[in-house]
Amino acid sequence: MTAGADRAAVRTVAFGDGASQRAAAALEARGARSVFLVTGGLSFARSGAEAALAPALAGRSLVHWGGTRPNPTLDQVQSALDAFRERPCDAVLGVGGGSVLDVAKVVAVLGAEPGPAADYLLERRRLNGSRRSGLVLVPTTAGSGSEATPFATVYVDGRKRSLDHPSLRCDVALVDPLLTWSQPPSVAAAAGLDALSHAVESYWSVRSTARTRTLAARALRLLRARLPAACAGRSPAARRSVVLAAHLAGRAISETRTTAAHGFAYPLTARFGMAHGHACALNLAWLLSFNGGVGDADAADPRGAPFVRARLAELAGALGAATPAAARAQLLRLVAWLGLSTRLRNQGVGEDDLPSLVAEGLASDRTAANPRRLTPEAAAAGLGGLL
Repeated sequence: MTAGADRAAVRTVAFGDGASQRAAAALEARGARSVFLVTGGLSFARSGAEAALAPALAGRSLVHWGGTRPNPTLDQVQSALDAFRERPCDAVLGVGGGSVLDVAKVVAVLGAEPGPAADYLLERRRLNGSRRSGLVLVPTTAGSGSEATPFATVYVDGRKRSLDHPSLRCDVALVDPLLTWSQPPSVAAAAGLDALSHAVESYWSVRSTARTRTLAARALRLLRARLPAACAGRSPAARRSVVLAAHLAGRAISETRTTAAHGFAYPLTARFGMAHGHACALNLAWLLSFNGGVGDADAADPRGAPFVRARLAELAGALGAATPAAARAQLLRLVAWLGLSTRLRNQGVGEDDLPSLVAEGLASDRTAANPRRLTPEAAAAGLGGLL
């Protein structure tokens, strides 16, 4: 599969088994004689990416920034940026999960900007958007869709911050399902649930369009049919379907952004160490019921409550349920089947934590795109129901 230039999304995509082997051609097309390689830790070798990309890197000057950790912090990003500025390269090559790809995007963009990363992540300094380095992304997990989006997430003092700008679009995404087989089951499960959350949230977002809903619906169909088998490691075909679904969902959120499920998930990840996709899925569960009860008085979508209810009915059906409330139960059954907890108390969350979790979730810029207006009382009831 080769995709053209989605609005605000990735420019060129190569999808399929062995797609990572096109890295040499991608770098050559951009005249890259030097490469700044961003990776995680052991996953770079274990995924097969190191071997697959060796021919592309041979003969090129290489700076390898390895060991990127999940949910990257400002300090990590600044260290990577300093390394790049010390030895600027013709191209940035990000190979790994969503956190790795986000760091690669930030480095490629801020490498051409003055000042520290904090100026852009905390002070909201305006980006010039004059990225000079090529940017090639190779995902090794099936979930974040970061290779398809123009934004990147960094945690600053335990709170999520983002860069969101067209210059964060990569030039080429090489989406190779073969590189995802080394994921531990728990990682694959959380990643798949992140992709599912992207699809659902994009579908009900106040910014949704017919085109983004088509992308999201296709992703959701693939995930419902194939995610369990993919996480169980039984089926190469299922793994390919989940990788494709994650990419499609990434393309959908590149236009709509995510909504309240992500907004309430960020503090669970930052403060309690929950895997991001796991946290998103649990919030998605209570929001399915909540959004399904939208009325004229609290509809946030300008297209009105009947429009929102119709979309929620479609989502319920896509999840194999008759109603949004039944879809909540269906989703929680899936989370449990994947071996993840359906209770926040098992992640260390207590009643006393609810007020701050509610406040942080409501303050998130993602929550504004939810189709039904949220109140502190509704959010507390939703999160409390998961304790």
